[in-house]
Amino acid sequence: MSFSTVSTTNQKGQIVIPKKLRSELGINSEVKLLITKIDEGVFIQPIRGFVASLHDSNLSYSQLLQKTQGAWKDDQDWIKQKNARSKIEKSASARRKKEW
Repeated sequence: MSFSTVSTTNQKGQIVIPKKLRSELGINSEVKLLITKIDEGVFIQPIRGFVASLHDSNLSYSQLLQKTQGAWKDDQDWIKQKNARSKIEKSASARRKKEW
């Protein structure tokens, strides 16, 4: 079913999705929304489960997980890792300030 409405944003640039549309799409405060810029517009889609790009559509779920794993893969102690990264960033910042 097609649904159109005209709306404006508030001072923060936020919009309200009309209740009728939220109900129809099952959108509530627990549902995450995928917001995609397409040309001169915005496409908003409720996320139910895993979302992949068109490019990733030919990959299996395990391949997608391998593709998206990052530095977190081997982290056992998040606080220790966070503190170590913070030290490195502060050190790099101090070096840059000296160079100026």
